[in-house]
Amino acid sequence: MGGRTDRAIFRDAVTMKTGREPDVVELTRMRETFETLYYGLLEAQLGETPAEPCPGITELLERIEEVTGLAPGLATGNFVKGAALKVRSAGIDPGGFAYGAYGDESENRDEIVALAIDRARADPDPFLLWLRTLGA
Repeated sequence: MGGRTDRAIFRDAVTMKTGREPDVVELTRMRETFETLYYGLLEAQLGETPAEPCPGITELLERIEEVTGLAPGLATGNFVKGAALKVRSAGIDPGGFAYGAYGDESENRDEIVALAIDRARADPDPFLLWLRTLGA
C-alpha cells in the first residue's frame, strides 16, 4: 500500500489554498465543490485513458468467491465515487465488492484496511468459513 488518501490530499489542498489548517465545517463546505470538479475531471481522464487492472486481478476476483464462498472486499484510499469510477473503468464491477472501506473514512490507510476487515467480520459466517479455508 502506498500513496496518500484522497481525504489527505483534499485537506492539504485546502490548507495550501487558505494558508491554514481548515476546520471540519470548512472542509465539509468545500468538499462538495471539490468533488463536483474532481469527478468531472476524473471521468474525462478515464474516458481518454481507461484504468488497467493489475495482471491477473480479474481472474483472482472471480476465483475468490468460487474458492472461498466469500465475495471480495475493497479497501482503498480513494473517495467512494472515485473508487467506483476507477474500478469500473478497469472493467471491474464496483458492485461486486461485498465489503469495503474508503478514503472518505480516514486519511490513514491502515485504518481503512481495518475498517474493511471489521465490516467483513460483521458477517461472521463467511468470515469464519474463509479462516477455516486458510487452516486458522
